[in-house]
Amino acid sequence: MRTLFGTFYSLFISLKLAVAVILGLTLALMVATFLESIYDTRTAQYFVYQSWWFTGLLGLLGVNIFFVALS
Repeated sequence: MRTLFGTFYSLFISLKLAVAVILGLTLALMVATFLESIYDTRTAQYFVYQSWWFTGLLGLLGVNIFFVALS
């Protein structure tokens, strides 16, 4: 039986997670670029760069890189 730590460790070192997070960041940056070109920098910052979900994506990428470095 796998431990809870082992399950999370396997998830955080997976290449699938890294690809999903990088694709999510790519889409977010595309939306931010679009918003900034149509409206202004403040709008892009409010809806993308300073949002909780963008911070979460960056944090998830950091955790993924940390666990890959440990493995």
